[in-house]
Amino acid sequence: MGQVYDSIVYINPDFSGVEQGTKSNPYNDWDNDITFNSNTAYLQKRGTTITNTSEMLVQGKDNVKIGAYGAGTTKPIINNIIGEGIVKLHYSSGCLVDSIEFTGDIEESIFGVYISGFWQAGSNSSYNNTITNCIMHDMYNGIRSMPYSTSNDTLTVNNCEIYDIHNDGIFVQQADCTNVRNSNIYRINMGWHLVPGAHGNDLLSTGDCIQFALGMPRWSVKNTIMDRRYTGNKFCFIYNTGGALTTGRGLLEDNTFYPPKDTTGGDGGAAIFLKWANNVTFRNNITIGEGYPGGDDSHVSTLSSSNVDTIAYYGNLFKNTHNFNVGAGVTLLDLVNNTFANTVDFGGEKIIISDAPAIYKNNVIAIRTADIPYQWNSGVVSTTNHLIEGSSATWTTNPSFVSTSDFNLLVGSTLVNNGTNDANITIDLGGTARPQDGTMDIGAYEYTPVGGGSPVTGTRNVSSGGVRLTNKGKTLKL
Repeated sequence: MGQVYDSIVYINPDFSGVEQGTKSNPYNDWDNDITFNSNTAYLQKRGTTITNTSEMLVQGKDNVKIGAYGAGTTKPIINNIIGEGIVKLHYSSGCLVDSIEFTGDIEESIFGVYISGFWQAGSNSSYNNTITNCIMHDMYNGIRSMPYSTSNDTLTVNNCEIYDIHNDGIFVQQADCTNVRNSNIYRINMGWHLVPGAHGNDLLSTGDCIQFALGMPRWSVKNTIMDRRYTGNKFCFIYNTGGALTTGRGLLEDNTFYPPKDTTGGDGGAAIFLKWANNVTFRNNITIGEGYPGGDDSHVSTLSSSNVDTIAYYGNLFKNTHNFNVGAGVTLLDLVNNTFANTVDFGGEKIIISDAPAIYKNNVIAIRTADIPYQWNSGVVSTTNHLIEGSSATWTTNPSFVSTSDFNLLVGSTLVNNGTNDANITIDLGGTARPQDGTMDIGAYEYTPVGGGSPVTGTRNVSSGGVRLTNKGKTLKL
């Protein structure tokens, strides 16, 4: 059962009668008519657009909803084009922003939704706030959360579409228990196009799809597309606590990453950046360097990480990316049941492990002859892995992938039943339980026989939020 509110206030900009905030006599704007109160829902009629001239400030309130009413599924639009944000939840808790399209000016509208703590010391925190089923575009930042002197805890972003953003899609700092689910974030860091000199200078275009900063003890990102094919510099996802390890745990699972374009030389970036992180698990994700505007699919980097205390990569696919770089200060690395596949030559290293003690197990690397499969230290323990070098035209026979774009296994594959069982791996990238035949297969996919009866099935957390999974990877809604 959802939240029950003491009262509901209705807003319809097309109404011209006596305004009372009721469904039959709604208010007709947010700026002049609305004062936010606790335990109250404020609903704008679907199919309508309101342009605000000031920020919608929910300050020191609990259990406030900003949402939609009326027939159909079209989201009401709230527009703001002056130098303000649209919605700010300031030391407010239990609030829900649901089914709104936020839009503005990419250089003038500061944010879509902002969550903040209290400016002064005390107990006025923001916690248990949710943003769901929303669209945000054409603004400087999408969702932004800052604690100030108190804290922001338990923030959930679900089923949101965020695009055409000058800087960050989602930026969260010092918030315990932050979760992003079932969302689509693309055309981020558009300052790379708009700011003179930004190409090759990430101080001038600093945006990421998602950035978690400073103290973030518990966080997760699941079933989300982070697409940086339209701009260079920076990252799809970054976690950086700024110089000290934070006790906690992070999870990236069932996501799709497209690294920033043209990441070569000084014009750098990568799909994932981790620094000063603790206990991070990267499970059943796809990172793919294809489909870039202009057809340039080259020079896309996978990972940069350093000063991480325990990081695990389980059951992922990395296609047409290079520089999976695990740098100095990583305490322990688990790299198990991943598929690395390049159909193009990068002329560099695929996997670089500087000084971390690492378990490298059940992985398959398929690369062209110009690439170097790995460069690592003597502390790497390698078990039951498989390497293919040469033309991708041979992949359907060795190691018997279905094709150069489908990395499921064919009958007779040398990868089948040749891995080493690992208790951390219970499901493959397509949702099949593993192992299927007593012994784990090598790579991200577990073989299931065609026409041989139904395989033992696993479960995955898949919502109706627009991101779909199949047993051959992800079908993307862009």
